[in-house]
Amino acid sequence: MIKINKGDKPDILTQNSEQWTNELLELVKNYGSFTNIPENLKKKMNSHYKHPDILNKLSDASNAKCAYCECIPGESSYIEVEHFEPKSLYPEKTYSWENLLPACSKCNRNKSNFDTRVKPMINPSVDDPSGYLTYEFLSIKAINNNDDKANNTINECDLNRPSLIDARSKIMTNLTLFIQRLEKCLKELNKSNENKKTINMLSNIIDELEISISSNKPYSSFCNWFMSQSPTYTKAKEIINNNEKTNDFI
Repeated sequence: MIKINKGDKPDILTQNSEQWTNELLELVKNYGSFTNIPENLKKKMNSHYKHPDILNKLSDASNAKCAYCECIPGESSYIEVEHFEPKSLYPEKTYSWENLLPACSKCNRNKSNFDTRVKPMINPSVDDPSGYLTYEFLSIKAINNNDDKANNTINECDLNRPSLIDARSKIMTNLTLFIQRLEKCLKELNKSNENKKTINMLSNIIDELEISISSNKPYSSFCNWFMSQSPTYTKAKEIINNNEKTNDFI
């Protein structure tokens, strides 16, 4: 889970959110609650926040990833518009840009109508998740075990569901192979610190690795946590950084 920047409100919301909100609140008044609105009318009102301009901007903000689990939905799925404060409980926030997040269908369904006004959750467009969450082997966990905001987020979105554990396992395998390549280069450098060819190879591996764990990639928070635990990666980065500094003075 990483922080996202949604940017300015899409024009379609600027132009229509007040009207849409008034229409929806009138329906809520007539039928007693959001839940009681007939499905055909509810579908029509829901279609407004699914406008392509809104979906595309949310998707761009998260690099097409779910704001909660960081998966990129597969061919049979797509990014959905998730309401941080549930529209069923707070219909007046249905078309509020500040309340909309990009989510996969599983996180969206899992979170459902969880009342984030009453019980806190991490809002990745407001909070920096790195201050709340870390990992233990393949599982995401709260940095502070008693942190309700972190624990509610993990539990309500089911951020340790089997599919996510499996994805992290595959990532760990791939990153371990990168570490093995780095280890091989470091051994070569121990034989000769002046081996420019090996230095270049080490630099290329790190560049390739850092592209694969950049923030626009799936599960980047786990990737970066895992690499931060590797003394081999830390050592390789130190060598490359020192080499670049030395070359700056030549």
